[in-house]
Amino acid sequence: MKKVKEINIINPEFIYVPYEKGTEKKNDSKVYLEEILGMRKDKYVYSTVSGLYVSNCEVYTSLGSTNAKIIENDFMDKRKEHFSSKKSLYALKKEEIISSLSKYNITIPKNLNVNIYYKKNYSSESLLFEEKAEELLELLDVINTTLKSEVNIFVNSSDQKALEFLDKYSNSYPNINILYDKTVSEKIEVLDLVKIYHIIKSNRLINYKYVTILGKNLELNVKVKLYTKVLDLINILNLEEFKNISIIDINGKNYFSEEAIIDENVVGITLK
Repeated sequence: MKKVKEINIINPEFIYVPYEKGTEKKNDSKVYLEEILGMRKDKYVYSTVSGLYVSNCEVYTSLGSTNAKIIENDFMDKRKEHFSSKKSLYALKKEEIISSLSKYNITIPKNLNVNIYYKKNYSSESLLFEEKAEELLELLDVINTTLKSEVNIFVNSSDQKALEFLDKYSNSYPNINILYDKTVSEKIEVLDLVKIYHIIKSNRLINYKYVTILGKNLELNVKVKLYTKVLDLINILNLEEFKNISIIDINGKNYFSEEAIIDENVVGITLK
């Protein structure tokens, strides 16, 4: 019988930040945690560790091959700047929220659809929402009341973990719509929502995500730094005996490459 185990947090020796347009960096130059390093698909990309810039390389992501900046981790998570956290999002004016997000090229649509990805045994998205449930529901309520956006959460009725924490808080947020077993084309994922919360709350970014790893008699939920190489993660966890690797992304696509990294869309890894 599989034993479900949660591991917190995998901090690799190197990360590989994917980009299309990148900032110039000299070899061995200092990189700070959450420092912006370029853009990809109109989104800013950033370092999820502090350390040294090593060089560029090519990696494989859920969106295909792309350039990446290799950052050697100093395991200190140093930030260039520190910002105080706002006590309550409810105290913020509409203009303040919009201004905070615009710095990161983020806009909130009039209909905000949050998708909690679900596939049997893959708990990564539910785990992240559960970890941040109070903060995210506060954020969604502020988006509804201050920005006047309609807020919908899409959840699968088979996702017991998601149903439990949504049921716990549902009466406190009556204006947030919970929709079961429905799909929508325009949506954001849980990781994007957490990023929005951190930006508004303290001008910070999220630097990790959960990934579910499945194999024979194996089920791990791993909290891992974004942009970790998949093979590095497997080596850190001492799972090298598994030779067949399949990565699953949030759109249900399966793939593998020797140069694959854990990007924002990866939800799980299957090992055989």
